[in-house]
Amino acid sequence: MIDRLLNIIDKFQRQPILYSYKVMKKIISKLILAIKTPRLTILLFQIRVIERYFKIDLFFLSPRRFLIYLIEIFMLTSSRTLKLHDYGNYKLKKNMIPNKPIVYSGGVGTNISFDLEILKKNGGIVRLFDPTKQSIDYVDSLNKKKNLKFYPYALYFKNKKVKLYKDPSNRIKSTSINNFLEFDYKSFYYAQAYNLPYLMKKFKDKKIDILKLDIEGVAEDLILGLFKKRKYPTQIVSAFEIPLNYVKFVKFIYKFLKFIAVIKKNYYLYNLRYRSRGVEMEILAVKK
Repeated sequence: MIDRLLNIIDKFQRQPILYSYKVMKKIISKLILAIKTPRLTILLFQIRVIERYFKIDLFFLSPRRFLIYLIEIFMLTSSRTLKLHDYGNYKLKKNMIPNKPIVYSGGVGTNISFDLEILKKNGGIVRLFDPTKQSIDYVDSLNKKKNLKFYPYALYFKNKKVKLYKDPSNRIKSTSINNFLEFDYKSFYYAQAYNLPYLMKKFKDKKIDILKLDIEGVAEDLILGLFKKRKYPTQIVSAFEIPLNYVKFVKFIYKFLKFIAVIKKNYYLYNLRYRSRGVEMEILAVKK
């Protein structure tokens, strides 16, 4: 922080007029962006500034976030009631992981610590899925591992070409099929998507032991599509993203409650998220 401040002072001293112009231009562009996307701007300020640096969770200020908090409290079991083990940036029930598991990991980003940790502790094979350029470039830069397989596909409940919506301001790196963060609808690119039963058949996998999903808003339909084929992973760890738009949010709540009712028939559900509540849910489902 101090080095950054000294660098700013140095630039200002050398070229005060030019630097002042650049700063003003940047401030104005950020103000225009905030006016165009007020709800997203406020949310990012809350979670990236206030909640991160001051450790104050502001979920109670938003009816949308507060309702998600209530769902976590009353419909999920706290993960603090059982012993879970860290696998990179996720948690699993260690004694429910078989030796040499088949792992499907959807949504890689630029972090495969979860996947590498499973391979290190349990062996098996991990299949990674992510169609984004940043993930493709990231995986290409890594040392190749025999049992770590990467595929530039999106995961979806249908096998089709899909639109992946992206943030034109680049404040958020991830993309989404259902555009739950309300990016500009002209800002997208196409990617090939497949459902899990198709991929299992393609790779000749008779089962999925561990299913990890961070696929930006489409996890529910993907999981239910797997259940329809009577395929039940031993553990499912997944993020469930919350729409910003209130009309979409109401539809999401209705759909999610139905999803919870279905998955509870075969799984115990544990809440894994205890920070920035209501922005998204992180759930561990352990097969009964």
